Amino acid sequence: MTLITTPLIFLTVFTLLLDFMKRRKKWSRYPPGPASLPFIGTMFSIDFHNPHRSFGQLQKKFGNIFSLQNCWTNVVVLNGYKTVKEALVHKSEDFADRPHFPIYEHMGYGKNWIVVARYGHVWKELRRFALSTLRNFGMGKKSLEERVVEEAGFLCSEIKSEEGL
Repeated sequence: MTLITTPLIFLTVFTLLLDFMKRRKKWSRYPPGPASLPFIGTMFSIDFHNPHRSFGQLQKKFGNIFSLQNCWTNVVVLNGYKTVKEALVHKSEDFADRPHFPIYEHMGYGKNWIVVARYGHVWKELRRFALSTLRNFGMGKKSLEERVVEEAGFLCSEIKSEEGL
């Protein structure tokens, strides 16, 4: 029994220390937030049926900006109109980014697909190219709207002629 128990206890303590050290490095740059459990994070701090109430309670305790941790993902929560406006309008470049998900690379999209590209020079170039291409095809012009309405009418008449089938 002790041959199994001792390594199991050692492995558990080692894993908990590793988790603590990993979170300690990351959390030093984040705003204050509730204490998190190893591996689980702060998921038990939020009532998922009424998350607005949970966020309201956390706002009273930690202020308009606080951080949460779900598993190993750090999340910063902004509360209040002024705080959100300051973040999205006045400091937009600091908050304009997407998280990196390696699964997109495995699916073949890579890092430079416009939908998942991180904010920066590459994303701006992709956006500029996509918008210019869409404008060339008539996006934002009245003539395109007339064509869409006409095609929608044809589609509706075909559905009616098939009696909805």
